[in-house]
Formats: sequence, C-alpha cells, structure tokens
Amino acid sequence: SDSSSMGWESPHTNMKYLRRLSLTDDDGHLVEGIPNQTELEARLELFTHPTVRQVLDQIWVMANLRASDNIIDLGEYSRMHRKMVLLLNPDISPSEAAIKLAEDWERDSEGTGRLDREQFYFCWFELADEYTSSTNADAYAQFLRACLRHISCAAPNGQPCRWKDDLAVLKGHFALLRTQKRKPSYTFAQCWAMWAPETCLLQSCHGLTANFDQHQRSNTPRTARVRCKAPQASSRYFDHYYGNASFQPIR
Repeated sequence: SDSSSMGWESPHTNMKYLRRLSLTDDDGHLVEGIPNQTELEARLELFTHPTVRQVLDQIWVMANLRASDNIIDLGEYSRMHRKMVLLLNPDISPSEAAIKLAEDWERDSEGTGRLDREQFYFCWFELADEYTSSTNADAYAQFLRACLRHISCAAPNGQPCRWKDDLAVLKGHFALLRTQKRKPSYTFAQCWAMWAPETCLLQSCHGLTANFDQHQRSNTPRTARVRCKAPQASSRYFDHYYGNASFQPIR
C-alpha cells in the first residue's frame, strides 16, 4: 500500500507517530537524551520506505489469519506477541509477558479493539526503531527480516507462512545472541523451564500433544525438560488465545 492509501498524508497521523518515536513521559514531556525533531522526522520517513514496507507487507500476511477482514484482532495479536517475547525477551515469565501484552495491545490498537494495517505496520516499525541504532532503511529491514525468519516457517503447497513452535523460536533467540556475540545472564534451560508448561497447555487444547513431548525430549537439554501437564493456564495468555470463540487455532 502506498502512503496515501494508509492515511499517511494526514498531519494528525504524522504527529501521532512522531510522538510515539519521541519517547514522551506520562505528562507528554520529552525524555532526556532523545533525538531532536529533525532526527525524529528522518527516522519516521523510513516508515514509508519501499525496502521497509516490503518486509512489513510480509509480516502482515503472516499475522493476519483471516485475510478477508483486513484487521488484526486480539487473538492474532496475542499469537504474534508471544512469538516476539520468546524471540526478544524470553527471560521474562509468561505472567509478566501477559501484562506486557495488555499494555502493548492497548497502545498499538489505540483503544479500538483491533489493528488496521497502518497501526499494525507502525507497531512493527516502532520495534525496529527501538532495536536499530542506524537510521538506514536497510538496517530496519534487516532487523524485521531476522524477526520474520526466526518466528515463521514456510507452509506446504504455496500456503502463507505459519508461526514456528515456541521451542524453535526460543532457539532462534539464542542463535541471534550468538550472531551478536552476546552472552546472556540466563540460559536456554531456565527460559524453557518457565515457558514449556504453558506451551504444552496451549498445544494440548488443539489436540497437538501427541508428538510434542517426544519433540521436547529429543530437542531440549535434559536440564530444561519439563513434564507437561495441563491443570490451569499459568498466565492470561491462555485467556487471550481461547477466551474468544472467534479466535482461530494456532497454526
């Protein structure tokens, strides 16, 4: 989509996103040490750069399970959010992630209860802006492609890409750290021990546990193996996935 079809020519939209990038506090005051207005505008221009937009288009197709409605609902957003937490911040607990999910959903949907394409694109652009020090479109696109590569996989018969399972995404996190030559203060085993019980519960609700335990045992270090049970959800993620009958199954 071009910028005009996204409402990008609207001054209100432009200023709204400038405020999002400027890191204001609760009172609307600029946080110290942030770029000046010219730098912010230069960063914001990357939002409509063709190189960045091409990757955003791919992520949209990946996340929008019901392409006919042309929106991202809470169920679709929750799945995406979970994968991104596992990729970027797997050392937080599912309960902490659920709180962050509620905050991010309210912010990104702007209280509308859904994300249109512009809102969806910007929430991803904002993430790239946070994790990218350069103001180069290629750097933003490179970050977005890396995320997409680690959270999605090709589907058979030319179908749209689908989410990778949680274990694969968590492995992607540590692969990224190795690429960056960073040594975290937490281990794969510690992270998976937090997330595996809930992952198993989410999978079992769709009758997909037949191969999960075998997959977990064969792909997870002994110290990280967790016996899968399904008593109660460990966080509000479960409610976001299954609390609405219109939500689609995990792909």
